[in-house]
Order: sequence, then structure tokens, then C-alpha cells
Amino acid sequence: MSDTITKPQTRGATEQTVVLKFGSSVLRSPADLPRVAAEIERRHDRGRTPVVAIVSAFRGRTDALLAGAGTRSRFDPGGPALASLLGAGEIEASALLALEFERAGIHAELVPPERVGVIASDACIEGEPVQTDPRWVLGALGRAGVAVVPGFVSRTRDGRPALLGRGGSDLTAVCLAAALGARCVLVKDTGAVHEWDPAEGGPAPKRFATLTFEDALALGDRVIQPRAIRWAQRLGRPFTVAGLGADGGTLVGAASTTTADERETDQRETDEPRAFAAVPARPQNEGRASHQTGTARSEHAS
Repeated sequence: MSDTITKPQTRGATEQTVVLKFGSSVLRSPADLPRVAAEIERRHDRGRTPVVAIVSAFRGRTDALLAGAGTRSRFDPGGPALASLLGAGEIEASALLALEFERAGIHAELVPPERVGVIASDACIEGEPVQTDPRWVLGALGRAGVAVVPGFVSRTRDGRPALLGRGGSDLTAVCLAAALGARCVLVKDTGAVHEWDPAEGGPAPKRFATLTFEDALALGDRVIQPRAIRWAQRLGRPFTVAGLGADGGTLVGAASTTTADERETDQRETDEPRAFAAVPARPQNEGRASHQTGTARSEHAS
């Protein structure tokens, strides 16, 4: 990977810049655009905090594009043509979000897909980032203070369309935040990372206040794209998983793994954090639904 992904490009940005990623668990349909725009405005803090909003496709949109193409799965060969088609969902959602700002009289700039700045190794559906060039995003921040960016999409060095794989908007956010030297927040409907999806029913899962990269990877791909976690680990860039209207959540990339209850206890008793020894296995419960019902899981449609 080129050094441009690890060296922050600070012109036009500040240390307070935040990269917010909105997946299909919170941006399920156009009806959710106003509350996502409100969250961006809250984080923007009257212009004091530059915001880069990474946008995923609406729920089910990528699957509909696959079906329309007669393609059985996103892993079928297709090269640049399939990459262009599947990336249309993110382009649609980000353009509609920018229009939502325009209707509200709030200045935000839409970054076109060819200017996102994440360069992939191959023109394929599972492209691997090799470079990040945030110059266009920085320009948008300088002009508007809010940059709306389609996630998941990328380009090869010679300009051919490529995608960043299942859940690739998480990877877009991690790469751009690293290149900008910005904070990174993945906004999810769960509001944090849990032992398992709270929507499944059964015993209430523990909510993590902090996670090491290793323990986050051990949880699988239910909430966060594993490749995004690995890249954040490689770049040494922790990130946060949080919900709409909340500033807490789970810090991923911490020195130790702790649950929310443990952190509250530690804050009362001592300044020394109590490590959560390992990510526990999900309990076997006959009353728990066996099918996937959690909304956060469906976010990896793109």
C-alpha cells in the first residue's frame, strides 16, 4: 500500500474532522434521509467540525441490482461492468442525501464516485485498497464543510471501476479517515458492538465499551466488515461504532476489551481498566431464533 493512505493530508481539514459512515441499518430507505442529515448537522456543530459522510446503498438495493443483472451473487465474475452496476446503489443514496441538504438550505458537497480517492488493486468486486488520495474530499470540506461520499466504490490506478467487497463502505470510511487524520465513526442501528445481535431475542447480550482489534475480528462480520477492522489495525487507527444521536458506543482498537458494565464499575472503583478476557461464545438457546433477524447484519449488502 502506498504511503498516501497512512500520511494524513490536513490541508482543508482539522484534527476535529470526523468521518461518519451510514449503512443500510440506519439508512434503510429515502424516508430515513432527514434523520441521517440531522445527525450530520449535529456532528457538524454549526460549522465547527468538518464532516465526511460515507453513504451505503439503501437496504435491499444492491440485491435488486444483482437480480436485475441476472447475477446469482456478488462474487460472480463481472469485472468493471458489474462493479459499475452494483456501485449505483451507493451513488443513488449519496446523491439523495446531498439533495436532502440542499432542500434544507444547508451547504454540502457531493463527491462523485470517480473522486472518492480509494484506489483498488484490481477492477473487481473484492478490490483491495492500495492507495488513498483524499484531495477531492479535502477540497469539498474546504468549500462546504460537509462532504457526502458514496462508500463501497473505488477505482483502479487506470480509472476502471472497482468495489471494496461486502460491507465495503466500512473500509471506505477507515481508509479516508486514516488519510485525513480524522476520527472515524461507523453509525449502526445497534449503537455499539454486542456479543451478538440484540434483535435476535433471548438473553440480553453484553455491550462492549472497548474492543481490541483481535476481539473485534473474533466476532465475525455481523456488524463490521472484517477487512475494515484489519486495515484499521494495520494503519493503527482505532474507530468507534455508535448510534444516531449518541456520542458513546464501542471503541474498536483499544488496548483491552471491556464491557459497558465493567467500564462503569471501573470508573467508580479505580482508574485501572478491567480487561474482558476474551470474546465469549454466543450461548446456545433453543428459544433463540435460528434465522438472522438483526438489522445490523443486512448492512453488508454493500
